[in-house]
Amino acid sequence: YAYYRDIAQRVKNRQIDILIVVNMFLTGFDSKPLNTLYVDKNLKYHGLIQAFSRTNRVYNDKKPFGNIICFRNLKRATDEALALFSNKETTKIVLVPSYAEIEQDYQAAVSKLFALTPNYQSVDDLVTEEQQLEFIKAFREVMRYNAQLQTFIEYDQDQTQLDKQHFANFASKYADLCRAVRKTTKKEKVSVLDDVDFQLDLLHSDRINVGYIINLLQLVVDTDSEDKRQKYQAQIYDLISSDISLHDKQDLIQKFIEENMPKMINGQSVQTAFSEFWDAEKEQAYQHLCKEENLKPEAMKQVLEHYEFTKRLPRKEELKDLPNYKVKLFERDNVFTNLLVKTRQLIEKFYVGF
Repeated sequence: YAYYRDIAQRVKNRQIDILIVVNMFLTGFDSKPLNTLYVDKNLKYHGLIQAFSRTNRVYNDKKPFGNIICFRNLKRATDEALALFSNKETTKIVLVPSYAEIEQDYQAAVSKLFALTPNYQSVDDLVTEEQQLEFIKAFREVMRYNAQLQTFIEYDQDQTQLDKQHFANFASKYADLCRAVRKTTKKEKVSVLDDVDFQLDLLHSDRINVGYIINLLQLVVDTDSEDKRQKYQAQIYDLISSDISLHDKQDLIQKFIEENMPKMINGQSVQTAFSEFWDAEKEQAYQHLCKEENLKPEAMKQVLEHYEFTKRLPRKEELKDLPNYKVKLFERDNVFTNLLVKTRQLIEKFYVGF
């Protein structure tokens, strides 16, 4: 039992990534971070409910529900178990709708949004508060379905009629309306927007990565308003300084903004300019690491290419061919530990988060 308690505690502490079980831990075990249950076993009735329920604890905005991946057909057993322990309509409450159902609702919500505002610039043409309220409701629906679709591996927003770039543009206008409402909450006139729930957590749950920052930078280039340009830049600086996933990229993004952005003209592609800048910085960092640590450039290139293919950070034993010199036996551990740290830092800075 001490062994089981130790495993249970380490799972709760997120020290174990994958746990293979037969009967133990399928029942009577609770861990909020537990996200996915892979099932290759015939389950039924209370055993099925208890096993599936191992994943049902909400953890944070990245885990709104659990995932069950079945390698056996348990559809009938699941329906029977839910009907036995609750009622016939429970599947509509307990189980998340299928990808096809949510995608259909998402496309309908996007069509409704486009009917009201064909593009993000047209949001500025909504003069009355009633019109603005209709936009808020429409885009809020789009955000809600988009957040649900992001939990499916087959979802690619860029393949929909509202790609990530346009979604970010609409999101910026949506956030503008939210800020405007909050600034005027103390005015004497009662607004129909005062009691609106903007549900901004649906925006914040979107992953803030370099691509997201590039979308905001494009807004800076495309706007003719100095006030909006300063507002967008302030928002960008706030994001890159507060989001931990961008911490190691902060200096380079600021360098691009300060050195390259002033030279760009309205309509020019930030994506293209940033890619050229990033590739040059990446090559410079790669060459510097090879020179500083006396490494074989071709061997290092193979390590980086292997990461791009597998998306897995290298292990210490995979770096044995990097040194351009013979490593002394008693120095091997320190040398390769140092190489592992610096190689992973290079990868995380230039390859992760795009």
